[in-house]
Amino acid sequence: MSSASITARVDKSGPSLARRVAGIVIKVLVGLAVASVYLFLYAPPIVTAIFSFNSSSIQTLPFGHATFGWYRALFNDPQMQAAIYYSLKIALSAVGIAAVFGVAFALIVHRVKFPGRNVFQALLASPLVTPGQRLRTSDPSLEQASMDSGAGPLRTFWHVTLPGIRVPLIAACLLGFTLSMDEITVTFFLAGIQGTLPVYVWGLLRFGFTPEVNAAFTIIGGGSLLLIVIATALLVGAGIHPGRRRAQRRAELVTK
Repeated sequence: MSSASITARVDKSGPSLARRVAGIVIKVLVGLAVASVYLFLYAPPIVTAIFSFNSSSIQTLPFGHATFGWYRALFNDPQMQAAIYYSLKIALSAVGIAAVFGVAFALIVHRVKFPGRNVFQALLASPLVTPGQRLRTSDPSLEQASMDSGAGPLRTFWHVTLPGIRVPLIAACLLGFTLSMDEITVTFFLAGIQGTLPVYVWGLLRFGFTPEVNAAFTIIGGGSLLLIVIATALLVGAGIHPGRRRAQRRAELVTK
């Protein structure tokens, strides 16, 4: 083999190898940048959760022994119990009202044509935590078949429309519950003599830090993260093979 051919092969493989190395370096740098962002966001709550199981009342190293004592002290506090019950009552009430009015507005926007409809849809979908309106991807023939079979509007909505939007509705309720439980800015100005859980924890911070605050933050953050994960899993699971699911529903409707 001549030296010219060897040189040509090296010249051809050189740029491709350099591009592969450059691609790997870029991926590593991007991965490190993303990891650093997540570390910056989640390191404080992780450290807070770790210290909530520390028996020492001083939030420094070295650790004492692991304990659930701060959680027991937190839940044995009558004011904390009242704040938790009050927060749950408000969150469930807010979720119920928002679900009813949200479904009603979604149906109106989807079925009624009026000036500025697209702008109104964009405004409703502008918050990043708002799940998409599943009505836009639903099959209208299912409702038409139900109506042709003799079912009224309410029965069609209950047996055809609502099951089709059930998953995103549950996900939206979970996200709404999370936002309601974590809200402190608006709640601080609107709450009366009875404070919610975030307001009560904020009050604990004002009048002196105790490890009970770590336990309270861990409960709030862990519960919120769990609900967000469940809502995301429901939305992702509902988006898999929508055409197959519509075909299954159409087949079930035909067989009935």
